[in-house]
Amino acid sequence: MAYCTVAEMTVRFGEIELAQLTDLEDRETVNEATVQAAITDASGEIDSYLSGRYALPITDVTPDMLRAGCMDLARYRLYDCLLYTSPSPRD
Repeated sequence: MAYCTVAEMTVRFGEIELAQLTDLEDRETVNEATVQAAITDASGEIDSYLSGRYALPITDVTPDMLRAGCMDLARYRLYDCLLYTSPSPRD
């Protein structure tokens, strides 16, 4: 279960930033599949930490702190992915 949505990430970080992180061609359009993959990975990481203490997935109401943490982790993963997919500078 994902703890945030692409729409919530767009509101929090802005469409321009997400487009720059996910659209490697022209950096103008948000690639929602890439953002969703980062959200899924972040949610899985969160679940791995919570699984020893709580029944998962948390389905009632996602606490704001959990949602924010998921968005931050997903954003981190998008930046990390960009680092390894960007062309290297020419000498």
